[in-house]
Amino acid sequence: IDRLLGLVRVPQMQHVGVLVDNSKNLRDLTAAAQNIETSFHQPLSIYLEVDAGQGRCGVPPPPKSDQALQLARAITSVSGDQIRFGGIHCYQGILQHIRDPEARRSAVMDGPVKAARDTVKLLAENGINVPVVTGAGTGTYLFECEGGVHTEIQPGSFAFMDADYGANTGMPSFQQSLFVLSTVISKPEPGRIICDAGTKAVDQLSGPPSVFSLPMEGNAAPCKFNMEYRCGGDEHGILVGEDTSKLDVGDKLLLQPSHCDPTVNLYDSIHYIRDFNGPSVDTVFDIEARGPGT
Repeated sequence: IDRLLGLVRVPQMQHVGVLVDNSKNLRDLTAAAQNIETSFHQPLSIYLEVDAGQGRCGVPPPPKSDQALQLARAITSVSGDQIRFGGIHCYQGILQHIRDPEARRSAVMDGPVKAARDTVKLLAENGINVPVVTGAGTGTYLFECEGGVHTEIQPGSFAFMDADYGANTGMPSFQQSLFVLSTVISKPEPGRIICDAGTKAVDQLSGPPSVFSLPMEGNAAPCKFNMEYRCGGDEHGILVGEDTSKLDVGDKLLLQPSHCDPTVNLYDSIHYIRDFNGPSVDTVFDIEARGPGT
Protein backbone atom coordinates (compact mmCIF):
# COMPACT_ATOMS: atom_id res chain seq x y z
CA ILE A 1 0.00 0.00 0.00
CA ASP A 2 2.84 2.40 0.80
CA ARG A 3 4.34 1.83 -2.64
CA LEU A 4 0.96 2.37 -4.31
CA LEU A 5 0.30 5.60 -2.45
CA GLY A 6 3.81 6.73 -3.30
CA LEU A 7 2.75 6.67 -6.95
CA VAL A 8 -0.32 8.75 -6.15
CA ARG A 9 1.91 11.42 -4.65
CA VAL A 10 3.94 11.81 -7.86
CA PRO A 11 2.62 14.96 -9.59
CA GLN A 12 3.09 13.45 -13.07
CA MET A 13 0.80 10.50 -12.26
CA GLN A 14 -2.55 11.73 -13.50
CA HIS A 15 -4.50 8.59 -12.66
CA VAL A 16 -3.71 5.70 -10.34
CA GLY A 17 -6.11 2.82 -9.80
CA VAL A 18 -6.11 -0.37 -7.75
CA LEU A 19 -8.25 -3.51 -7.74
CA VAL A 20 -10.08 -4.59 -4.60
CA ASP A 21 -12.04 -7.77 -3.92
CA ASN A 22 -12.39 -7.77 -0.14
CA SER A 23 -13.42 -5.37 2.59
CA LYS A 24 -10.19 -5.62 4.59
CA ASN A 25 -8.15 -4.44 1.63
CA LEU A 26 -10.57 -1.53 1.22
CA ARG A 27 -10.31 -0.59 4.90
CA ASP A 28 -6.51 -0.67 4.76
CA LEU A 29 -6.44 1.51 1.63
CA THR A 30 -8.94 3.95 3.08
CA ALA A 31 -6.96 4.35 6.29
CA ALA A 32 -3.67 4.86 4.46
CA ALA A 33 -5.18 7.28 1.93
CA GLN A 34 -6.18 9.74 4.65
CA ASN A 35 -2.57 10.93 4.71
CA ILE A 36 -2.41 11.79 0.99
CA GLU A 37 -1.89 15.48 0.20
CA THR A 38 -4.95 16.13 -1.98
CA SER A 39 -3.71 19.27 -3.73
CA PHE A 40 -1.24 17.35 -5.92
CA HIS A 41 -3.21 14.38 -7.21
CA GLN A 42 -6.42 12.88 -8.47
CA PRO A 43 -8.26 10.60 -6.03
CA LEU A 44 -7.12 6.99 -5.94
CA SER A 45 -9.52 4.99 -8.12
CA ILE A 46 -10.80 1.80 -6.52
CA TYR A 47 -11.95 -0.83 -9.02
CA LEU A 48 -14.14 -3.70 -7.87
CA GLU A 49 -12.57 -6.89 -9.22
CA VAL A 50 -15.01 -9.53 -10.44
CA ASP A 51 -13.93 -13.13 -11.05
CA ALA A 52 -14.65 -13.77 -14.73
CA GLY A 53 -14.19 -17.52 -14.42
CA GLN A 54 -10.48 -18.20 -13.96
CA GLY A 55 -10.65 -18.59 -10.20
CA ARG A 56 -7.98 -16.00 -9.45
CA CYS A 57 -8.79 -12.77 -7.63
CA GLY A 58 -12.25 -11.22 -7.70
CA VAL A 59 -15.65 -11.50 -6.05
CA PRO A 60 -18.07 -14.02 -7.60
CA PRO A 61 -20.34 -12.41 -10.19
CA PRO A 62 -24.10 -12.35 -9.75
CA PRO A 63 -26.27 -14.35 -9.46
CA LYS A 64 -23.81 -16.59 -7.60
CA SER A 65 -23.38 -14.01 -4.85
CA ASP A 66 -24.22 -10.44 -3.87
CA GLN A 67 -20.63 -9.79 -2.75
CA ALA A 68 -20.14 -7.41 -5.68
CA LEU A 69 -23.04 -5.27 -4.48
CA GLN A 70 -21.89 -5.27 -0.86
CA LEU A 71 -18.33 -4.30 -1.74
CA ALA A 72 -19.44 -1.66 -4.26
CA ARG A 73 -21.59 -0.10 -1.53
CA ALA A 74 -18.60 -0.08 0.79
CA ILE A 75 -16.41 1.60 -1.84
CA THR A 76 -18.95 4.30 -2.65
CA SER A 77 -19.51 4.95 1.05
CA VAL A 78 -15.88 5.99 1.52
CA SER A 79 -15.50 7.89 -1.77
CA GLY A 80 -14.28 11.44 -1.34
CA ASP A 81 -11.19 13.57 -1.89
CA GLN A 82 -8.78 10.65 -1.40
CA ILE A 83 -10.70 7.71 -2.88
CA ARG A 84 -13.30 7.26 -5.60
CA PHE A 85 -15.18 4.33 -7.10
CA GLY A 86 -13.46 3.77 -10.45
CA GLY A 87 -15.66 0.97 -11.79
CA ILE A 88 -15.31 -2.78 -12.20
CA HIS A 89 -12.48 -4.94 -13.52
CA CYS A 90 -13.48 -8.08 -15.40
CA TYR A 91 -10.60 -9.90 -17.11
CA GLN A 92 -9.74 -13.54 -17.78
CA GLY A 93 -6.14 -14.06 -18.85
CA ILE A 94 -6.40 -17.75 -19.69
CA LEU A 95 -8.79 -17.02 -22.58
CA GLN A 96 -6.15 -15.08 -24.50
CA HIS A 97 -4.60 -18.25 -25.93
CA ILE A 98 -7.61 -20.31 -26.96
CA ARG A 99 -6.49 -21.14 -30.49
CA ASP A 100 -9.79 -21.23 -32.38
CA PRO A 101 -11.35 -17.76 -32.72
CA GLU A 102 -14.95 -18.96 -32.41
CA ALA A 103 -14.14 -20.94 -29.28
CA ARG A 104 -12.30 -17.90 -27.92
CA ARG A 105 -15.24 -15.62 -28.71
CA SER A 106 -17.72 -17.98 -27.05
CA ALA A 107 -15.57 -18.21 -23.91
CA VAL A 108 -15.33 -14.41 -23.69
CA MET A 109 -19.08 -13.93 -24.06
CA ASP A 110 -19.82 -16.59 -21.43
CA GLY A 111 -17.03 -15.39 -19.13
CA PRO A 112 -15.93 -11.77 -18.72
CA VAL A 113 -18.69 -10.21 -20.83
CA LYS A 114 -21.50 -12.00 -18.96
CA ALA A 115 -19.87 -11.42 -15.58
CA ALA A 116 -19.46 -7.72 -16.34
CA ARG A 117 -23.01 -7.35 -17.69
CA ASP A 118 -24.58 -9.11 -14.69
CA THR A 119 -22.54 -7.04 -12.24
CA VAL A 120 -23.33 -3.71 -13.91
CA LYS A 121 -27.03 -4.64 -13.96
CA LEU A 122 -27.06 -5.57 -10.27
CA LEU A 123 -25.29 -2.38 -9.24
CA ALA A 124 -27.54 -0.20 -11.43
CA GLU A 125 -30.65 -1.78 -9.93
CA ASN A 126 -29.34 -0.68 -6.54
CA GLY A 127 -28.51 2.88 -7.55
CA ILE A 128 -24.77 2.48 -8.14
CA ASN A 129 -23.41 3.85 -11.41
CA VAL A 130 -20.38 2.06 -12.85
CA PRO A 131 -18.10 4.69 -14.47
CA VAL A 132 -15.75 2.21 -16.18
CA VAL A 133 -15.80 -1.48 -17.05
CA THR A 134 -12.21 -2.48 -17.76
CA GLY A 135 -10.59 -5.71 -18.93
CA ALA A 136 -9.65 -7.61 -22.10
CA GLY A 137 -6.24 -8.56 -23.50
CA THR A 138 -4.45 -8.88 -26.82
CA GLY A 139 -6.12 -12.19 -27.64
CA THR A 140 -9.70 -11.22 -26.78
CA TYR A 141 -10.16 -7.45 -26.88
CA LEU A 142 -12.16 -7.55 -30.13
CA PHE A 143 -14.71 -9.80 -28.44
CA GLU A 144 -15.02 -7.65 -25.31
CA CYS A 145 -15.61 -4.69 -27.62
CA GLU A 146 -18.25 -6.71 -29.45
CA GLY A 147 -19.89 -7.60 -26.13
CA GLY A 148 -20.69 -3.94 -25.58
CA VAL A 149 -20.20 -3.88 -21.80
CA HIS A 150 -16.51 -3.08 -21.45
CA THR A 151 -15.71 0.61 -21.83
CA GLU A 152 -11.93 0.23 -21.49
CA ILE A 153 -9.57 -2.45 -22.81
CA GLN A 154 -6.11 -3.46 -21.57
CA PRO A 155 -4.18 -5.24 -24.35
CA GLY A 156 -0.42 -5.04 -23.83
CA SER A 157 1.32 -7.98 -25.51
CA PHE A 158 0.49 -6.61 -28.97
CA ALA A 159 3.48 -4.28 -28.66
CA PHE A 160 5.87 -7.28 -28.71
CA MET A 161 3.83 -10.43 -29.46
CA ASP A 162 5.29 -13.89 -28.84
CA ALA A 163 5.22 -17.46 -30.11
CA ASP A 164 2.19 -18.38 -27.99
CA TYR A 165 0.09 -15.59 -29.48
CA GLY A 166 1.48 -16.51 -32.88
CA ALA A 167 -0.14 -19.94 -32.55
CA ASN A 168 -3.62 -18.39 -32.29
CA THR A 169 -5.78 -18.23 -35.39
CA GLY A 170 -8.04 -15.33 -36.27
CA MET A 171 -5.76 -12.79 -34.57
CA PRO A 172 -5.17 -9.23 -35.73
CA SER A 173 -1.90 -9.09 -37.67
CA PHE A 174 0.41 -7.58 -35.07
CA GLN A 175 4.00 -8.31 -36.05
CA GLN A 176 6.54 -9.99 -33.82
CA SER A 177 9.00 -7.42 -32.50
CA LEU A 178 10.65 -9.10 -29.49
CA PHE A 179 13.70 -11.33 -29.90
CA VAL A 180 16.48 -12.55 -27.62
CA LEU A 181 19.94 -12.51 -29.22
CA SER A 182 21.90 -15.72 -28.64
CA THR A 183 25.21 -17.22 -29.77
CA VAL A 184 26.07 -20.76 -30.88
CA ILE A 185 28.63 -22.05 -28.37
CA SER A 186 28.92 -25.72 -29.37
CA LYS A 187 28.31 -27.98 -32.36
CA PRO A 188 28.83 -31.48 -30.94
CA GLU A 189 27.39 -33.46 -33.85
CA PRO A 190 25.48 -33.03 -37.13
CA GLY A 191 21.90 -31.94 -36.54
CA ARG A 192 22.52 -30.55 -33.06
CA ILE A 193 23.97 -27.26 -31.85
CA ILE A 194 24.02 -25.53 -28.48
CA CYS A 195 23.30 -21.85 -27.84
CA ASP A 196 23.97 -19.78 -24.74
CA ALA A 197 20.33 -19.00 -23.88
CA GLY A 198 18.53 -21.16 -21.31
CA THR A 199 15.83 -20.43 -18.78
CA LYS A 200 17.79 -17.45 -17.43
CA ALA A 201 17.50 -15.82 -20.86
CA VAL A 202 14.02 -16.69 -22.11
CA ASP A 203 10.89 -17.74 -20.25
CA GLN A 204 9.67 -21.20 -21.28
CA LEU A 205 6.56 -21.78 -19.16
CA SER A 206 4.35 -21.36 -22.25
CA GLY A 207 6.58 -23.58 -24.37
CA PRO A 208 9.95 -23.36 -26.11
CA PRO A 209 11.00 -20.29 -28.09
CA SER A 210 11.04 -20.30 -31.87
CA VAL A 211 14.42 -19.91 -33.60
CA PHE A 212 15.09 -17.23 -36.23
CA SER A 213 18.06 -16.10 -38.26
CA LEU A 214 19.42 -12.61 -38.17
CA PRO A 215 18.07 -10.79 -41.24
CA MET A 216 20.20 -11.33 -44.31
CA GLU A 217 21.07 -8.48 -46.61
CA GLY A 218 17.93 -7.32 -48.43
CA ASN A 219 15.53 -8.89 -45.92
CA ALA A 220 13.57 -6.56 -43.69
CA ALA A 221 12.83 -9.13 -40.99
CA PRO A 222 14.26 -12.27 -39.38
CA CYS A 223 13.53 -15.61 -41.07
CA LYS A 224 12.39 -18.66 -39.10
CA PHE A 225 14.81 -21.58 -38.97
CA ASN A 226 13.66 -25.16 -39.44
CA MET A 227 14.92 -26.27 -36.06
CA GLU A 228 13.53 -27.05 -32.63
CA TYR A 229 14.64 -25.50 -29.35
CA ARG A 230 14.92 -27.86 -26.40
CA CYS A 231 15.65 -26.66 -22.89
CA GLY A 232 19.21 -27.39 -21.82
CA GLY A 233 18.89 -25.86 -18.35
CA ASP A 234 19.61 -22.43 -16.96
CA GLU A 235 22.26 -21.36 -19.47
CA HIS A 236 21.97 -23.64 -22.50
CA GLY A 237 19.56 -24.14 -25.35
CA ILE A 238 19.70 -27.34 -27.44
CA LEU A 239 18.78 -26.79 -31.09
CA VAL A 240 18.00 -29.73 -33.36
CA GLY A 241 16.91 -29.89 -36.98
CA GLU A 242 18.16 -29.66 -40.54
CA ASP A 243 18.89 -25.92 -40.43
CA THR A 244 21.50 -26.43 -37.72
CA SER A 245 23.91 -27.08 -40.61
CA LYS A 246 23.62 -23.39 -41.54
CA LEU A 247 25.18 -22.24 -38.27
CA ASP A 248 28.63 -22.63 -36.76
CA VAL A 249 30.18 -21.89 -33.39
CA GLY A 250 30.18 -18.14 -32.83
CA ASP A 251 27.22 -17.45 -35.13
CA LYS A 252 24.31 -15.39 -33.82
CA LEU A 253 20.64 -16.32 -33.86
CA LEU A 254 17.37 -14.90 -32.56
CA LEU A 255 14.92 -16.54 -30.18
CA GLN A 256 11.25 -15.59 -30.28
CA PRO A 257 9.96 -16.06 -26.71
CA SER A 258 6.83 -18.09 -26.13
CA HIS A 259 5.73 -15.55 -23.50
CA CYS A 260 6.83 -11.95 -23.85
CA ASP A 261 5.92 -10.61 -20.38
CA PRO A 262 8.16 -12.75 -18.13
CA THR A 263 10.95 -12.71 -20.72
CA VAL A 264 11.10 -8.90 -20.67
CA ASN A 265 11.14 -9.10 -16.87
CA LEU A 266 14.47 -10.99 -17.03
CA TYR A 267 16.37 -8.01 -18.47
CA ASP A 268 17.58 -4.60 -17.33
CA SER A 269 17.17 -2.97 -20.75
CA ILE A 270 15.79 -3.53 -24.22
CA HIS A 271 17.58 -2.54 -27.43
CA TYR A 272 15.36 -1.02 -30.09
CA ILE A 273 16.35 -1.57 -33.71
CA ARG A 274 14.43 0.51 -36.22
CA ASP A 275 15.67 -1.15 -39.42
CA PHE A 276 17.01 -4.70 -39.74
CA ASN A 277 18.72 -3.83 -43.04
CA GLY A 278 22.22 -3.19 -41.75
CA PRO A 279 20.85 -3.25 -38.18
CA SER A 280 22.12 -0.82 -35.60
CA VAL A 281 20.75 0.00 -32.18
CA ASP A 282 18.52 3.06 -32.38
CA THR A 283 17.59 3.40 -28.70
CA VAL A 284 18.15 1.56 -25.44
CA PHE A 285 15.24 1.60 -23.00
CA ASP A 286 15.73 0.75 -19.33
CA ILE A 287 13.13 -1.71 -18.02
CA GLU A 288 12.41 0.20 -14.83
CA ALA A 289 9.51 -1.96 -13.62
CA ARG A 290 11.33 -5.30 -13.88
CA GLY A 291 11.66 -7.54 -10.87
CA PRO A 292 9.46 -9.65 -8.59
CA GLY A 293 5.94 -8.46 -7.94
CA THR A 294 5.91 -5.76 -10.61
